Amino acid sequence: MVNVICMRWGTKFGPEYPNRLHTMVSRHLKRPHRFICMTDDARGMSAGIEARPLPDFDDLGGPERGWRKISTFRRPLFDLVGATLFLDLDIVIVDSIDPLFDHPGEFLIIKDWVQPWRPTGNSSVYRFEAGAHPELLDRFQGEAMDGITTKITRHVHPAPWVAQHWG
Repeated sequence: MVNVICMRWGTKFGPEYPNRLHTMVSRHLKRPHRFICMTDDARGMSAGIEARPLPDFDDLGGPERGWRKISTFRRPLFDLVGATLFLDLDIVIVDSIDPLFDHPGEFLIIKDWVQPWRPTGNSSVYRFEAGAHPELLDRFQGEAMDGITTKITRHVHPAPWVAQHWG
Protein backbone atom coordinates (compact mmCIF):
# COMPACT_ATOMS: atom_id res chain seq x y z
CA MET A 1 0.00 0.00 0.00
CA VAL A 2 1.33 3.42 -0.98
CA ASN A 3 0.04 6.89 -0.16
CA VAL A 4 -0.82 9.73 -2.52
CA ILE A 5 -1.39 13.05 -0.80
CA CYS A 6 -2.36 16.58 -1.77
CA MET A 7 -3.28 19.80 0.03
CA ARG A 8 -6.13 22.25 -0.45
CA TRP A 9 -6.79 25.36 1.59
CA GLY A 10 -8.37 28.74 1.07
CA THR A 11 -10.45 29.59 -1.98
CA LYS A 12 -7.94 29.34 -4.84
CA PHE A 13 -8.91 25.71 -5.62
CA GLY A 14 -12.40 24.27 -5.23
CA PRO A 15 -13.26 20.64 -4.41
CA GLU A 16 -13.23 19.78 -8.11
CA TYR A 17 -9.40 19.91 -8.02
CA PRO A 18 -8.82 17.08 -5.51
CA ASN A 19 -11.72 15.21 -7.15
CA ARG A 20 -10.04 15.37 -10.59
CA LEU A 21 -6.65 14.52 -9.13
CA HIS A 22 -8.15 11.51 -7.34
CA THR A 23 -9.74 10.34 -10.61
CA MET A 24 -6.43 10.68 -12.49
CA VAL A 25 -4.51 8.85 -9.75
CA SER A 26 -7.11 6.06 -9.68
CA ARG A 27 -6.81 5.71 -13.46
CA HIS A 28 -3.00 5.81 -13.61
CA LEU A 29 -1.85 4.04 -10.42
CA LYS A 30 -2.39 0.28 -10.49
CA ARG A 31 -0.97 -0.63 -7.09
CA PRO A 32 -3.08 -0.43 -3.91
CA HIS A 33 -3.07 3.09 -2.55
CA ARG A 34 -4.70 5.58 -0.25
CA PHE A 35 -5.58 9.06 -1.50
CA ILE A 36 -5.45 11.70 1.23
CA CYS A 37 -6.31 15.38 0.85
CA MET A 38 -5.27 17.65 3.70
CA THR A 39 -7.76 20.48 3.70
CA ASP A 40 -9.52 23.20 5.64
CA ASP A 41 -12.82 22.33 3.89
CA ALA A 42 -13.75 18.78 2.89
CA ARG A 43 -17.17 19.70 1.50
CA GLY A 44 -17.76 18.50 -2.06
CA MET A 45 -14.90 16.00 -2.17
CA SER A 46 -15.54 12.59 -3.74
CA ALA A 47 -15.91 9.32 -1.90
CA GLY A 48 -12.57 7.55 -1.82
CA ILE A 49 -10.72 10.70 -0.80
CA GLU A 50 -9.62 10.61 2.82
CA ALA A 51 -10.02 14.19 4.03
CA ARG A 52 -7.66 15.15 6.84
CA PRO A 53 -7.15 18.47 8.57
CA LEU A 54 -4.22 20.59 7.48
CA PRO A 55 -1.22 20.00 9.72
CA ASP A 56 -0.48 22.95 12.01
CA PHE A 57 1.97 25.25 10.30
CA ASP A 58 3.13 28.85 10.64
CA ASP A 59 3.91 29.95 7.08
CA LEU A 60 6.71 32.48 7.37
CA GLY A 61 6.07 33.67 3.85
CA GLY A 62 2.36 34.40 4.11
CA PRO A 63 -0.78 32.53 3.06
CA GLU A 64 0.02 32.14 -0.66
CA ARG A 65 3.70 31.25 -0.49
CA GLY A 66 2.97 27.53 -0.73
CA TRP A 67 5.43 26.50 1.95
CA ARG A 68 2.64 24.72 3.83
CA LYS A 69 3.47 21.53 1.94
CA ILE A 70 6.66 21.17 3.95
CA SER A 71 4.41 20.19 6.86
CA THR A 72 4.10 16.82 5.08
CA PHE A 73 7.44 15.97 6.69
CA ARG A 74 5.87 15.81 10.17
CA ARG A 75 6.37 12.73 12.26
CA PRO A 76 3.87 11.31 12.53
CA LEU A 77 1.88 12.46 9.53
CA PHE A 78 -1.49 11.13 10.64
CA ASP A 79 -1.34 7.32 10.39
CA LEU A 80 0.66 7.26 7.15
CA VAL A 81 3.56 4.86 6.77
CA GLY A 82 5.72 3.95 3.81
CA ALA A 83 6.11 5.45 0.37
CA THR A 84 4.18 8.70 0.00
CA LEU A 85 3.76 10.74 -3.17
CA PHE A 86 2.83 14.42 -2.88
CA LEU A 87 1.03 15.95 -5.87
CA ASP A 88 -0.01 19.56 -6.39
CA LEU A 89 -3.68 20.00 -7.21
CA ASP A 90 -3.08 21.62 -10.60
CA ILE A 91 -1.06 18.90 -12.29
CA VAL A 92 -2.29 16.63 -15.08
CA ILE A 93 -1.50 12.91 -15.11
CA VAL A 94 -1.49 11.34 -18.58
CA ASP A 95 0.31 8.02 -18.05
CA SER A 96 1.17 5.48 -15.38
CA ILE A 97 2.57 6.89 -12.14
CA ASP A 98 3.59 3.44 -10.87
CA PRO A 99 7.22 4.12 -11.92
CA LEU A 100 7.32 6.99 -9.42
CA PHE A 101 7.09 4.37 -6.68
CA ASP A 102 9.48 1.93 -8.40
CA HIS A 103 12.43 4.30 -8.74
CA PRO A 104 15.00 3.74 -5.96
CA GLY A 105 15.71 6.44 -3.43
CA GLU A 106 14.51 7.71 -0.11
CA PHE A 107 13.54 11.21 -1.25
CA LEU A 108 12.81 12.04 -4.88
CA ILE A 109 11.61 15.24 -6.52
CA ILE A 110 10.90 16.12 -10.13
CA LYS A 111 13.34 18.22 -12.07
CA ASP A 112 12.56 21.90 -12.40
CA TRP A 113 12.13 22.05 -16.19
CA VAL A 114 11.65 25.83 -16.16
CA GLN A 115 14.93 26.46 -14.31
CA PRO A 116 16.96 23.30 -15.02
CA TRP A 117 20.22 24.78 -13.68
CA ARG A 118 18.74 24.85 -10.15
CA PRO A 119 19.58 21.79 -8.05
CA THR A 120 16.43 22.03 -5.93
CA GLY A 121 13.76 20.42 -8.09
CA ASN A 122 10.08 21.30 -8.43
CA SER A 123 7.98 20.51 -5.37
CA SER A 124 4.77 19.95 -7.32
CA VAL A 125 5.67 16.21 -7.29
CA TYR A 126 7.87 14.54 -4.69
CA ARG A 127 8.11 11.13 -3.05
CA PHE A 128 9.32 10.36 0.44
CA GLU A 129 8.87 7.89 3.26
CA ALA A 130 6.17 9.15 5.61
CA GLY A 131 7.68 10.33 8.88
CA ALA A 132 11.29 9.85 7.74
CA HIS A 133 12.43 13.51 7.58
CA PRO A 134 10.97 15.58 10.43
CA GLU A 135 14.26 17.47 10.60
CA LEU A 136 13.31 19.29 7.37
CA LEU A 137 10.29 20.85 9.02
CA ASP A 138 12.28 21.67 12.15
CA ARG A 139 15.03 23.36 10.14
CA PHE A 140 12.55 25.22 7.97
CA GLN A 141 10.76 26.66 10.97
CA GLY A 142 14.07 27.54 12.60
CA GLU A 143 15.70 29.35 9.66
CA ALA A 144 14.95 32.56 7.79
CA MET A 145 13.10 32.45 4.46
CA ASP A 146 16.11 33.70 2.47
CA GLY A 147 17.46 30.78 0.49
CA ILE A 148 15.29 28.23 2.28
CA THR A 149 14.83 25.98 -0.77
CA THR A 150 18.59 25.66 -1.18
CA LYS A 151 18.95 24.96 2.53
CA ILE A 152 16.30 22.24 2.40
CA THR A 153 17.99 20.64 -0.60
CA ARG A 154 21.33 20.65 1.21
CA HIS A 155 19.75 18.90 4.23
CA VAL A 156 18.17 16.16 2.10
CA HIS A 157 21.37 15.20 0.25
CA PRO A 158 22.74 12.65 -0.45
CA ALA A 159 19.30 11.69 -1.74
CA PRO A 160 19.12 11.09 -5.50
CA TRP A 161 17.37 13.61 -7.72
CA VAL A 162 15.25 12.15 -10.45
CA ALA A 163 14.53 13.73 -13.83
CA GLN A 164 13.52 10.74 -15.96
CA HIS A 165 10.00 9.40 -15.45
CA TRP A 166 9.21 12.53 -13.46
CA GLY A 167 8.76 15.18 -16.12
